[in-house]
Amino acid sequence: MDTTIILIGLAKLSFGVFVGVVGITTAARLIKRFAGLPDVDTAIHEGNIAVGISLAGAIFAMGLMVQNAVQNTFSALDLLRYSANTWVDVTWVFAYAIGLILAALVVGAGVIIVGVRASVRLTPNIDEIEEIRNGNIACAIVMAVVLGVMGLLAREGLDTLLTGLLPLPPLGQTLD
Repeated sequence: MDTTIILIGLAKLSFGVFVGVVGITTAARLIKRFAGLPDVDTAIHEGNIAVGISLAGAIFAMGLMVQNAVQNTFSALDLLRYSANTWVDVTWVFAYAIGLILAALVVGAGVIIVGVRASVRLTPNIDEIEEIRNGNIACAIVMAVVLGVMGLLAREGLDTLLTGLLPLPPLGQTLD
């Protein structure tokens, strides 16, 4: 049994769950605010499938956007096992993780906002938000797919951007 691997695994599991909760909460708030669906909880409770689909699309898009940041954090945690010499190295990895996730959440939020607006512009003669409020599943599916596609297409660019802005911390080296 390797306690270091177990601890790193627990850290990854905890971090993944934490980021998932933060990402889901952020996506839900964004879709409520920017899609004009303030009564999401009530609508879902009443069985409005269209609102549920729209919310699911936002959550899925946010997950796609944050996935690479989480994966890069996991890679940094794996490096700790082989190259961490001090607690400063561990601190760098946590600072790196926080920076990556915050940046990914901000960009993910922007992608969701742009996706909602793009979805609404697809059919200028229809008030998609009102249709979703009224339970129109077709409008909700279109919005959810637009959000998902936006997340898919933007995530690799986000990964490259974050790698350039926040390169992996120099573990086991002194900073100049």
